[in-house]
Amino acid sequence: MSKYSDPPESKELISQLKSVSSNKEELREFVEKTFPGWLLASTDKYCKDYPHLQQNWEHICGMNNVQPQKIVVVDQVKFDENHALLRTICDVMTQRGYVVRRKEEFTGCEVCRHAIPVREVWQLLKDKGLPVPTVWSTNCSECNNIELDSERTRL
Repeated sequence: MSKYSDPPESKELISQLKSVSSNKEELREFVEKTFPGWLLASTDKYCKDYPHLQQNWEHICGMNNVQPQKIVVVDQVKFDENHALLRTICDVMTQRGYVVRRKEEFTGCEVCRHAIPVREVWQLLKDKGLPVPTVWSTNCSECNNIELDSERTRL
């Protein structure tokens, strides 16, 4: 049994979730109270090296008639019959302008904290012919350039 499996009162919690206002703080509090520790990190955008990810998020938000909110990295996501509440939380967050990503899929740039796919996801994107940097890095190319410039300045 997963620590994010449906609790006995999941039907009531799903009803409560749907009535939680669009207020970011209320939604975060509901999620933290329901599944403590599930939310791990968040950022405002994807690294500029992955423009298709940012554009896709903005497109989904446009379809839902909402503004992009946050890219949220979570402990885990399961879409089976034992995780209906977790699935509903993900759906509601997406409908309200959030991107929900597993910790195994994305990390943050070490400098600016914008979302970067982990090496394995970068490789999948690259293999599919999507626009990605030629070499995977833990930093955005812009941030790598900033670091190189500051290194040159120190010499």
